[in-house]
Amino acid sequence: MSEFPPQAPAQRWTFAQRDSTIAALGEATVLVEAPVGSGALITATEARRLRRPLYAVPGPIGAAASAGTNDLIAVGAARALTGAPMLLAALGLRAAQRAEADSDDDARVLDALAGSPSDPDALARQLGLSTTALAAIVARLVIRGRIGTAADGRLARR
Repeated sequence: MSEFPPQAPAQRWTFAQRDSTIAALGEATVLVEAPVGSGALITATEARRLRRPLYAVPGPIGAAASAGTNDLIAVGAARALTGAPMLLAALGLRAAQRAEADSDDDARVLDALAGSPSDPDALARQLGLSTTALAAIVARLVIRGRIGTAADGRLARR
């Protein structure tokens, strides 16, 4: 998202301006896996300056990819976002209530996660699915609130 023309090449000096634009356009800002020094932290700073709600998805402790988001939560600059229902509630929205039957692949993933959390790559191998196919199934199940991530980043059944 940027106010620069689509054909304009990305330049280091444009990133902070782009991040400010992103923060200004949102009703709330959600950060996921922002390492220390990440441009996403510029977006977070701008969101706070604009007094927009700021949320961060907690990541595994010690993971470089989550250090920035975890720091924001630790110092109280962002609220820990633990799932879609929490964000919907913060925005004053309700999740659509429609019953959808799990597909066979959805059920296989849920069954595989019934015993314990699993790494996505290991789960894909176990089920004989491509990582792309598993990603689509996981996205659907996360949106439905059927699975989430464990503290260590592995997929877990809810």
